[in-house]
Amino acid sequence: MASAETKGVLHGAYLEIDDKTFDRFKYAREVAQKALDDRRDKAWRIFSWTSSILLAVTGGLVAIADKGEQRIPLIPHGTFLWLAILVLTVYACVWIDQNQSLADNAGRIVRTYDEHLGIQTGYNPKR
Repeated sequence: MASAETKGVLHGAYLEIDDKTFDRFKYAREVAQKALDDRRDKAWRIFSWTSSILLAVTGGLVAIADKGEQRIPLIPHGTFLWLAILVLTVYACVWIDQNQSLADNAGRIVRTYDEHLGIQTGYNPKR
């Protein structure tokens, strides 16, 4: 039974297939694996980008607080800074969650092709 995540992918036990069909399955699996790898790479870039920005903001605040001069006024600068950090954090979390969902779908497709090609892998996407 095909699910929404694996639409268009054959389901069932290992299939006896000819060489041409095997090559098509192999190519389709390679495309699905590339999509999975791209999603994983994108998730890492999102995390890296977000953590760099948040680390820079934290370092800037520590540097300002260390000077002993008047700190950032709470209204309006502190409020804008707090709001910007909150929006950035929420946006990154949503972005990573959506990307992880797409990566899990790609992982299920790869696993389906692996089953058809008789390949045993240890990949278990979230259920």
